Amino acid sequence: MKIRHNLLMPIMTLLLAMSPSKALGQAVDVSVEVSNREVYVGEMVTLTITIKNTSSYILPDFEIKGVRIQKDPNPIRSSFTTIQFGKTTTVQSTIHTYRLVTTQAGVFTIPALNVRLGNEIKTTQPIDVMVNTIELQEGDGEKLILEIESDRSTYYLGEPVDATLRIWIMPYRDKQFNLTVSRNDMWGRIKDETSEWGEFSGILQPRQNQLFGGPKPHSAPPDGGESLRAIGGDPNNRRAYYFYELRTTIWPKQAGELNLSDVRILIEYPNRLERRRSGFGHQFVVTKSRLIAAKIAQSPITIKPTPEAGKPTSFSGAVGRYSMTVRAQPTE
Repeated sequence: MKIRHNLLMPIMTLLLAMSPSKALGQAVDVSVEVSNREVYVGEMVTLTITIKNTSSYILPDFEIKGVRIQKDPNPIRSSFTTIQFGKTTTVQSTIHTYRLVTTQAGVFTIPALNVRLGNEIKTTQPIDVMVNTIELQEGDGEKLILEIESDRSTYYLGEPVDATLRIWIMPYRDKQFNLTVSRNDMWGRIKDETSEWGEFSGILQPRQNQLFGGPKPHSAPPDGGESLRAIGGDPNNRRAYYFYELRTTIWPKQAGELNLSDVRILIEYPNRLERRRSGFGHQFVVTKSRLIAAKIAQSPITIKPTPEAGKPTSFSGAVGRYSMTVRAQPTE
């Protein structure tokens, strides 16, 4: 019996050492990180809030002046386990992602957040982000141009306006390689997520691939083509442009000039190409670029109030073409 007892003890000790013990390092915590501490107006900052080792938490809502906040509705959950000297440590994380789109220059502050973790509240540290103004260099204003077109220049309030947003992009030409970036790839340089599309949002279609090392695009190139365009209005100084057209129907809410000032497009315009070897041979990638922004200079469409003279007393504001079908009874 004594010998048997001595044999069992080491075995039990070994089994205990090999079996997973209570996970260590499972302190409940919250952390906040940002993708960039310095950006340009219109660029996006990704904010991540990571909750560790608890599924019972409440994140507060928050606002930041001069910043549009878009919260990803689907948090990412992960689990990381390590075993060291028979000790098992498991860290479970839930990551919430916010996209912060800057709309004005200056410093904005992500405020301290009071996050409830179970029965306690932890407060994060505030984070400052510097937002710089995009400084256009000579010629930048001709590389990206926005225009609005419509069949008519005047409409009455209540009429639908069929409008076309035409985006002109000057193709980048690399003299060293005698290469011009294609229409599709120049469109791929547009920063879809941080551009402001106004009345034309929701029109773009998903894009499947990208070339020339561009920022990941979220839309396929719309209709359009390639055409010569006068530089600075000088018909004797014309350059080739790619143009892209987005069409939508707008229902104006007030009389006056049709306000389209909320349309603002950003593009990472190439400044340098390099040829690199890949599994498919040589590939050209953009190694240097600069951010260029463009807005609609002036709307060519005016909305007039409905005439007061001769207006029926039953008029309720409906304007347009309507059809009416009437059937009389009895028919015999």
